[in-house]
Amino acid sequence: MGTKIKHLMELLLIFLLSIFLRILPLKISFLLMWFIAYVFHYILRFRKKEALGRIECLYGDRLSSKEIKKIAWRSWRNLCFNILELMRIDKLSVKYIRKINLFSTLDLLKKKYANKGVIFATIHMGNWELAGISLNMIGTPVFSIARPQKNALIDKYLNYKRGKFGFDVLSNKDGALQKIIRRIKNNECFLILPDVRNIKSEPNISFLSKKAKLGLGTAVFAKKCNTEIIPFVIKRDGFFNHKITILDSVIPSSNLDKETDKIRMMNDLMKKFTEEINKSPEQYFWYNKRWVLEQ
Repeated sequence: MGTKIKHLMELLLIFLLSIFLRILPLKISFLLMWFIAYVFHYILRFRKKEALGRIECLYGDRLSSKEIKKIAWRSWRNLCFNILELMRIDKLSVKYIRKINLFSTLDLLKKKYANKGVIFATIHMGNWELAGISLNMIGTPVFSIARPQKNALIDKYLNYKRGKFGFDVLSNKDGALQKIIRRIKNNECFLILPDVRNIKSEPNISFLSKKAKLGLGTAVFAKKCNTEIIPFVIKRDGFFNHKITILDSVIPSSNLDKETDKIRMMNDLMKKFTEEINKSPEQYFWYNKRWVLEQ
């Protein structure tokens, strides 16, 4: 099958599945996605070995094999629930955001930081997509950046879904850096996920108690725009509810040179995120093909 036909079939499958999941009542759609998650995890064992190995490497000295397997399953189940929520995103409303316990914290962010050109930083924890889209839904214009999907059709489809709520996601191609800086300086809020491996970087940032090759983009933008980084994490509470925890801000220092300060800010930021992952490792995404700690 040619690449174009394959990509078209993948898009068609996602499109039809999203229609079906939107038609179903909320609880039924979650039960169906739970079953799909179970099949992929326990029967097809999709990327299960890699996830277990990563969790074992970090927590094997303090957690039992049973606990590690439980973390891997819940992480995968939560990812499938994230996909479901994105497929049902057309049904998102302020009423629903209140129902799933997101509104109060997001409204706090809106009142405190809207129109200030700050950087929101989160990681692949909970439903990170829902956080960005929901901020736009309640009136805090936020834009982000992401690596394009291999399937360009699915990439356009996802951006269309996000864009319906004003959530603009830029491609991380050439020229994105200057666009982001201009928009932050124009008092737009920028949302970034810094827990992404960058093979060109030096392993000089501590994350999950290891040295990781992480991009310095979050700190670069903060330094160039002289603005603070507001880290937060979102965690799933049961099937439907979510909880956002806002962490202490990371602020550029005028007393340090540019390179030193960027490393300091990134280490401070990732230390905060590491602490949150260690509290709830089942909330983190352990299934990424490009594992953040690979050298």
